[in-house]
Amino acid sequence: MSTDPTTISRVEDGLPVLLSYRQAAALLGIGERTLFAWQKSGRCPPPRKIGATKKSPAKFVRDELTAWAAAGCPPVDPTDREAEG
Repeated sequence: MSTDPTTISRVEDGLPVLLSYRQAAALLGIGERTLFAWQKSGRCPPPRKIGATKKSPAKFVRDELTAWAAAGCPPVDPTDREAEG
């Protein structure tokens, strides 16, 4: 994973505040499958459910991901896992 702040800043410039799996993976410099595995295992910040239905999309909060990466990708508290992908 590329945690170099300059790399993240360049990628982040064109991204919205809420990110799809594809956008979040691109921001972190990893594949979507890797991000999905990290999310399932609680290794990265969870996506947030947008809406109340089962089919509502889950989106990652860009600022949470960049702060997590800048902090060196520490383990995430499993009680903070709000959305399941």
